[in-house]
Order: sequence, then C-alpha cells, then structure tokens
Amino acid sequence: MNKKVLIATMILIIIIPTLAVEFILGEKRASNSADSTAVKDESIYADSAENANYQGIRGQIIIGGRSRASVTRGIDQNSNTIRKEYNNYIRQGNKLGGGAIVRFKINSKGEIFECKIVQSELNDFVFEKNIVLTVKRWKFPEIQDESDTTIVEYPFVFGQY
Repeated sequence: MNKKVLIATMILIIIIPTLAVEFILGEKRASNSADSTAVKDESIYADSAENANYQGIRGQIIIGGRSRASVTRGIDQNSNTIRKEYNNYIRQGNKLGGGAIVRFKINSKGEIFECKIVQSELNDFVFEKNIVLTVKRWKFPEIQDESDTTIVEYPFVFGQY
C-alpha cells in the first residue's frame, strides 16, 4: 500500500471519528457548563440597536411614568439582593471587580418584565446572568397608569476583594 493511501485511510478511520466525538462531547460540555467560559446566552445582553438611544450616557436613566425618587427608593430597597449575590460569588473563590449597566422595564404593577445588560466590565457571564435573574425578581410599588412602562438604566459597581 502506498504512503498516501495509508495516510488517507488513517485519517478516515481514526482521526475524523475522534474529532467528531470530541466535537459532540465539547458541545454537550459547553451547554452543561456553569462556569464563566460557558457559551453565552445572548438574551441577557441588550443589542446594539437598543443601545443606540442611550449611547454616551452613563448613570441612572429613567423613562416613563414613575418618578426618579420612587425608582431610586425601589432600587435602594432591592439592591441588597445584588450585594448578597456578589458576596456569595466572592466567597466561592471568584475574583470580580468592575461595573455593569443594567436596563430593566417595570410595568404598572411594579414587576420587572425585561432586564438586560447594556454594558459590562465584569467579563463574567455567570455573574452577569445572576444580576439579570436577581433584578427580574425585584418588586416596585404599583402605579395608577396601567399602560405605563418605566425603563430604567442603572449602573452597578463592584469592588474586588
């Protein structure tokens, strides 16, 4: 058997099936992984079209029927849940510092029905997803205008221990 045929046969019999198995297992590991290198769920991030209206603005933004004071009060009452998530994450041995800007929408009943990361320096998908899930559990006081949706963009800053 000549050398080219032998190499081609080895590739077909050994290497290609091995690569296929590694590819399939690698996909399965990535989808089951809970670490920060997991495949990112893009649904927690605001897309660039959504960010176009907010470009260059850094800080608290409120659009809608709720007053700045009521939104700030609601954030103050709920922000301990974010601090608790951060402290638990650090206690697990993770190093984390920086900030993330989160945009969330509040309906008239005071429920968060959408939450996304607008910008983040954290570079930690797992913690970013924890922020989104935590904010989605927040409650604000109800308001009378049933058609109102208040959009809030708020920065969270975390120090590194």
